[in-house]
Amino acid sequence: MVNMILIINPNINIDRTYTIPGFRAGAVFRPETVQSYANGKGVNVARIMLLLGADPLVVGFTGGSNGRFIRESLIAQGIPAELTEVEGESRINSVIVDARSAKDTVINEPGPELAEDSADLLLQSIEERIAAADLVIAAGSLPRGLSPRLYVESIRMAQKHNKRFILDASGENLRLGLEAGPYMVKPNEDELTGLLGALSHDPAGMAEAVRSRITGSTRAFLVTLGERGALLITEQETVFYRQPDLPSCSCTGCGDACLGGVGTLLSIGEDLRTACRLGIAAAAANTLMPGPGLCRLSDIRHIEGMITEEIVS
Repeated sequence: MVNMILIINPNINIDRTYTIPGFRAGAVFRPETVQSYANGKGVNVARIMLLLGADPLVVGFTGGSNGRFIRESLIAQGIPAELTEVEGESRINSVIVDARSAKDTVINEPGPELAEDSADLLLQSIEERIAAADLVIAAGSLPRGLSPRLYVESIRMAQKHNKRFILDASGENLRLGLEAGPYMVKPNEDELTGLLGALSHDPAGMAEAVRSRITGSTRAFLVTLGERGALLITEQETVFYRQPDLPSCSCTGCGDACLGGVGTLLSIGEDLRTACRLGIAAAAANTLMPGPGLCRLSDIRHIEGMITEEIVS
């Protein structure tokens, strides 16, 4: 049985990805490839979920001619979406992929500034669909003009409907969203430092700092650590996942790929440790391709068997 996963991605955008080996500032280049497609953290998550056989539905804002391109691109990619139209132009983000250095250069446009009451339009869309969802995920930043209220009220809505909610955000969106009590949060190391301050790089020390935030309805933190792997921290234990050393093409979207794997298995009742293992495999597979969420199912399955786990506390 395929279970619907509701993905809240307020800041959906167009990604324009340039593949430029040896890129450096101050020079003139002709890209090997140029791709333009609808994207965003939640869209990346959905792309991985579809690859894994899940049934995601993305909700968010779009506007202007860029918004029309986003709608058409999502249809072409086979990504189900219910989008709320707003004034202004959806943003375009430029990504320069340099496979030689395995470093990406990302330029994110600011996008339109929305009135605060625009949040109510998206909250209404969420309310209409949340009862049918087996899991709710909120991923990414908010458009200019909107406060963390959108995420806070979405979490409370999920709690009212007895739905698990995973939050992937940063800054005030993470801090205030966490206070509302999502089931799980998925920060990267920088986002976690922004929340808690300076952290130990030792997994056990990091877990000790995090565990005080696992209260009430919040059951887990999944902290992604780049090529080092990830930490799953719950009240009962901390699991350190190590991923294999792989030739990296691009790191953009690895956290989103991870969330796609985790959410896919949680939506069908798998335990957290198993779900996170698949998520780490998806993140590692994502590094092998020049673009977010474009990894191959065969790579995910192969890498999944190479992930190691260590109980550190």
